[in-house]
Amino acid sequence: MTTKYLKLFLISFIALFLQVTCIRWFNSNVIMLSYFSNFVLLACFLGLGVGLMIENKKNDFIIYFPAIFLIICVIFWKVIIRVTVESSVNVYFTSGGFAKGIPLYNVSAWWFLPIIFLFTTFIFISIGQEMGRAFTVMEPLKAYLTNVLGSILGVIVFGVISFFNSPPLVWFFISFICLIPYFYKKSLFAFNIFILIVSLIFIYFISNNAVFSPYYRIDTINRMIIVNGVPHQKMLDINKESIKPYEFPYKMKKNPKKVLILGAGTGNDVAVAIKNNIENIDAVEIDPVILKIGKISHPNSPYNNKNVRIFNDDARSFLKKSNEKYDLIIFALLDSLTVFSQFSSVRLENFVFTKDSFEDVKKHLKDDGTVVIYNQFRKLWVVERISKMLEEVFGTNSVVYDEPEIEHFAVIFNGPGIKNMTFPRTAEIFTGKEMLMTKLTNTEIKSTNDNWPFLYMEKPALPTHYLISILLILIFTVFLILIFSDTSREINNHFFFLGCGFMILETSAIIRMALLLGSTWFVNAIVITFALLVTFTSAYFIKVQRQINIKKYYILLFISILLNIIIPLKIFLTFPNYLMVLLSSFLMFLPVFFSGAIFSYSFSQTKDSPVAFGSNLIGAMLGGCLEYISLKYGYNSLMFVLLAVYFTSIKNFNWKFNEIFRK
Repeated sequence: MTTKYLKLFLISFIALFLQVTCIRWFNSNVIMLSYFSNFVLLACFLGLGVGLMIENKKNDFIIYFPAIFLIICVIFWKVIIRVTVESSVNVYFTSGGFAKGIPLYNVSAWWFLPIIFLFTTFIFISIGQEMGRAFTVMEPLKAYLTNVLGSILGVIVFGVISFFNSPPLVWFFISFICLIPYFYKKSLFAFNIFILIVSLIFIYFISNNAVFSPYYRIDTINRMIIVNGVPHQKMLDINKESIKPYEFPYKMKKNPKKVLILGAGTGNDVAVAIKNNIENIDAVEIDPVILKIGKISHPNSPYNNKNVRIFNDDARSFLKKSNEKYDLIIFALLDSLTVFSQFSSVRLENFVFTKDSFEDVKKHLKDDGTVVIYNQFRKLWVVERISKMLEEVFGTNSVVYDEPEIEHFAVIFNGPGIKNMTFPRTAEIFTGKEMLMTKLTNTEIKSTNDNWPFLYMEKPALPTHYLISILLILIFTVFLILIFSDTSREINNHFFFLGCGFMILETSAIIRMALLLGSTWFVNAIVITFALLVTFTSAYFIKVQRQINIKKYYILLFISILLNIIIPLKIFLTFPNYLMVLLSSFLMFLPVFFSGAIFSYSFSQTKDSPVAFGSNLIGAMLGGCLEYISLKYGYNSLMFVLLAVYFTSIKNFNWKFNEIFRK
């Protein structure tokens, strides 16, 4: 491999690896940012895109990277930052106060998020500029193939270090070591190396004593589990501490023999089940580190009991894989504090709380089985939504105990078994606190489903704070383009819309595979890797072809998108697992192949590959913004947006963004 290939391969690896690294690390230090993780991703795309377009500038922006990154480290130094967002239609889990004695700073989203966006963008402008310079000395299609290979390695390496729960010090050490060749022989070389070392020292102390799972930063204080700065769960000694909320299901459901606990966490619910002499207990928990902490540190050692089987899996995925039937299924304080993927707005647990999911639960209940869901739901309408969906699935009224004074802590019963159960009008679920059986009257609340899975949104809508954020991002994007670009290097609208479409395609593939295989970090990593592999395959296919009819590929692209609209995902669930994965992957990644072929052919013909690729990445940023349409219209709507985006990318649309902006 020659030096020019190696240089592009390495900077491409850094670009993707540093993206996921920054997203993970920023989320762990800024409460609420984990709910807006594609906010950081959009900044990465914008920075890379602008950087590619200014590769011809004499200034070396890479020399500013260490100083900008050190400023971010100083912001996060000994502080957990909570971004406050006022919303009447969304629920965000941000309660809690302190982690490791670190002060919790409340800041307004409207000034703090733009700062994070600005710093992230400028970090990646420096990466993008070096990438652009590497592109200019190579044939466009060969450069693109090299770029994709570097990106694939970035996903794989981060997947491996996530598997081993490596700390941020390792993440950034890898990134900084790989960046050293790009500082070499540039001004301030020795000083910048020193600044990077100082940044690593900051990173070490910022994350000291924390454990990083594939989903969270996890701190443990006096048996309290704190994730991403928010108190999440406490390991209770059930022989000494109050466990009334955990015991309540067993007081109502007499002598269940077989129990499934979804969201088992560190094991409190499992310990209570053992205390109630349950013979067979299946415990499902998505986070491997939280499971490990429970195994090692829980005072009652519930996970070491012979009656307990442990499953490290997504709850929805487990329900699809298992054929077991249970007397009692418990949704045990099942909530998350992050989204499933940086590409989407879906939280880890969203697909567990849909009507489709409750249909899966129904299949796992015995004829006299009962499902119990309890949590601190924050809003009454969340309780009403869950109750309504259970009623629609089981055809019986839910039994609900709700306590508004404890942020709507509620216990919800349903299932065929409740007809044989006696429920008191009031119940002491908390010590000294009688909770009334509640009659819910809001029947208009919309049920969630696999198309619109947003449990914590009161109704389908584009919330104002999202719209304002997107508007600010777009204004900032226009501002940067006008400042940095010149009339000879304008955004190429063809590549811009191809990038926009590819981002939506990748998001859709991740969401759809999550429904089939589970909302786990591993599924996310596999889908991204596979999308890149398909992209590489399509690019190589174009490279070896002698004659290309671009119209044919557009027609095949539109047909493949229409097939994804017409063919329902549920049809694949009837096949054996290997066929389900094979056939669904073929359907979902067919548009990826054809869109990749179109991009590769167009890219092979371009005379300015940095501008073309930069336009593509800035377009991907727009695709990330368009993903929010799903909050109002559901994820299926993205396929129709996709048709419009790819139609707009057709080459005979030759108007220029920069001309419109300047006018």
